[in-house]
Amino acid sequence: MDLNGRKITIMGLGRHGGGAGAARFAARQGGIVTVTDLASRAQLADSLAALDEESIECFHLGEHRADDFTGCDVLVVNASIRPDHPLVQSARAHGARVASELQWFLEACPAQVVGVTGTNGKSTTATMLAQILRHAGRRCFLGGNLGGSLLDDVHRMQRDDFAVVEMSSFQLMSLAADTPLPSLAIITGFAPNHLDWHRDLQEYERAKQRLLRGPHDDSVVVFDTQDPALSSWRPIVRRRLESPVSDAAIPPLNVPGRHNRANARLAAAAAALLGCDQTTIESSLQHFSGLPHRLEYWGERRGRRIYNDSQATTPGSTVAALEALVGPLWLLVGGKDKGGDYTPLVEQARRCTRGVACFGSARGQLGDYFRRIAFEGVCEVRESLPAAVEALWPHMSPGDALVLSPACSSLDQFRDYADRAAAFRQIVEQLAAGE
Repeated sequence: MDLNGRKITIMGLGRHGGGAGAARFAARQGGIVTVTDLASRAQLADSLAALDEESIECFHLGEHRADDFTGCDVLVVNASIRPDHPLVQSARAHGARVASELQWFLEACPAQVVGVTGTNGKSTTATMLAQILRHAGRRCFLGGNLGGSLLDDVHRMQRDDFAVVEMSSFQLMSLAADTPLPSLAIITGFAPNHLDWHRDLQEYERAKQRLLRGPHDDSVVVFDTQDPALSSWRPIVRRRLESPVSDAAIPPLNVPGRHNRANARLAAAAAALLGCDQTTIESSLQHFSGLPHRLEYWGERRGRRIYNDSQATTPGSTVAALEALVGPLWLLVGGKDKGGDYTPLVEQARRCTRGVACFGSARGQLGDYFRRIAFEGVCEVRESLPAAVEALWPHMSPGDALVLSPACSSLDQFRDYADRAAAFRQIVEQLAAGE
């Protein structure tokens, strides 16, 4: 698409790199770029700094102005904004082409794209696959919903390269119907999520299912047809369907839990389809050390084992964390509810934890779940994460594990999951130093 001289509005600069990447790409293509975001200049300081060297026509922050939408040729919408937002509809009605940062990338990318989606395990599976490809000597770019913008790298990509792209339901839902889709797709699983954003479970499911369609006859999708949540998807697949490798083909891993072995089975199957040999796949997986904020072991504090799983924002991911760890366990859970069912979580907590502390805006709802099952361990309900940690700390003994695995979004009290993890670390260090 020729952007030279065209008026481009970036709706939602955001703090995770996608908006800044789209603005840079448009400006370097000669576009006349306006960036608009409801957040303040102070809140967007890092993203604005990333645009210091770019020729941005203007920034309208702390508000959206109607003429930025009615007078643009192209509107690039942040993935967190619904496609049916009134201002998006207004831009479309006035003749603007509506696009997204991911859509621009898929249209411009010359490399072979692997799309990874699913409710849980996307980031880990994508990173595992990228590591295998790199160990096999292939040039691989990793990004998408993981953060940053792969648009910055498009000019360096070649046809023999790979781009492994994590794709959220928000991003998939916003893609135009004619957007080129990845030739290889991985679905890690499906469970209710983001029902505070999607209109219903069916809309969320349809967004994920976009990757079941292929761009051509030899495109492939990899998912576990034995997974009850995915078995009903099989009849609507419009690609060649491949299964994960067997568990026996996966070596011992440095990251704990059955869920990580499931991620590795998917990554290994995709890597084999892309021409990687078994020796390289096994060696790479054995050296995979995990990702920050995903069941990340922080060591001991006064004999207590500390685990940061702040990016566990669904009940299913918290269940997986509890299954992966050995007790005695103490769980910190809460934040902003996303519409999930917490029943499996509280049942798992009853089986394997000595106590829980519920915090954040979902604390009352979570506390009710634990009361309904007559939870026999310590159950504290506190407004903030620091208060929740303080409530559990005196009950713990050397050898016990304190696990932040919230099952909820961080956006009620924190900027993001990393900010939540930083608050967790700070209060743990303070309590440990005070004993």
